[in-house]
Amino acid sequence: GAALAVAGAGLQGATRNPLGDPGLLGLTAGAALAVVLGLALAPASGTTAVALFAVVGALAAGAVVVTAGRLGADSDTGLVLAGAAVTAGCTAVTSSLVVALPGVLDRFRFWGLGSVARAGAAELTTAAPLLALGLVLVLAGASTLDALELGDDLARGLGVGPAGGRAAVLAGVVILTGVATALAGPVAFLGLMVPHLLRHLVGTGNRAVLALSVLVGPAVLLLADTAGRVIAPPGEVAVGVMTAALGVPFLLFLVRWGGVRRGVRP
Repeated sequence: GAALAVAGAGLQGATRNPLGDPGLLGLTAGAALAVVLGLALAPASGTTAVALFAVVGALAAGAVVVTAGRLGADSDTGLVLAGAAVTAGCTAVTSSLVVALPGVLDRFRFWGLGSVARAGAAELTTAAPLLALGLVLVLAGASTLDALELGDDLARGLGVGPAGGRAAVLAGVVILTGVATALAGPVAFLGLMVPHLLRHLVGTGNRAVLALSVLVGPAVLLLADTAGRVIAPPGEVAVGVMTAALGVPFLLFLVRWGGVRRGVRP
């Protein structure tokens, strides 16, 4: 929860796009595809290997999205459209591989909907160094993100290197997205909802938003997971489905009514 919320806040700040979310911009789908490919090539892969697969997949997907997004006249629209295209492509390939490889299907069928139940203390301990690295990179970039809100030229005037600062934050975003996806599967919209909710509560300053995302992200994920466990007894609804059920109307609200608070686009 903390990883995805911080990744969403960092992604929104670094791209200056209010719709920045690891799921919407294709990072989660790229991580999921890389996990499936890794499980197909190395079925005995442990948590560390799976996390590394996911980070590489998120990085590759992010590179494609950023490159394709720059081709559009509107950078915001271009990024979202490129993210949708990458998500659709990665999801299609992932589904094809899962159907064709029964051994992968056994491990993927529960993971693919998003669940916090499959990762225990051993997996979290193994992934902790990568999670810590990603959090440090994004949280340390809070002042850089505040400067980038003013535009690259003004950021340079304030002594901030836009390219280097943005690259460091995005590197942290990729690591956090990849590791979170490896641990819990694709959990969408958490990185979109939490930062915007916090901006309405505490303002647009990235220090406060990023710091509180570490606490509010897990709380929202826990609430969604709890609701999924009690909403349809004796079964349960995967947490990835619950966050999507919350996130879709939230996204429609942002698009329709512009309920977005940002430093440069209130």
